[in-house]
Amino acid sequence: MRSELFEAVWRLADVGERVGRAGPGAVLLERAVEIGDAASADPAGMDEVPLLEYARVLYRAGWARAGRGRPETAHQAYTRALTLADTAADTTHRLHWQEVAAESLIGLGDLARAQGRPADAANLFQRSQTIREALAAAEPDNTTYQRDV
Repeated sequence: MRSELFEAVWRLADVGERVGRAGPGAVLLERAVEIGDAASADPAGMDEVPLLEYARVLYRAGWARAGRGRPETAHQAYTRALTLADTAADTTHRLHWQEVAAESLIGLGDLARAQGRPADAANLFQRSQTIREALAAAEPDNTTYQRDV
């Protein structure tokens, strides 16, 4: 049941995000984070929640939070998504986890730049770029990976 609820909220949040960072989409995105957080607190619950989708929810929540002027909570979301991606990098969905890592690093880089830490931002952006180049090399026919380089 929890995974179905998480999936429904995630899809609604995805639609809401496409129409803006505020309003119902932001509320639904935060609800998706809450559901994922609750599931991750219960080790048995993580089998029910698609972990990769939860990590994507986290980095999108980071993006939305940053856009609403909440850099501290954005940083937390990006960092949690990056930690999940680093932990799961050797799974069968390795390329998807690398996408999560690259997106999270960009978000962290944006925050560092906004906080006046250009050296940290450059390091984070470079780490993301390295991942994106590896993705593009791994799948030369993937137009998204090629575009992101």
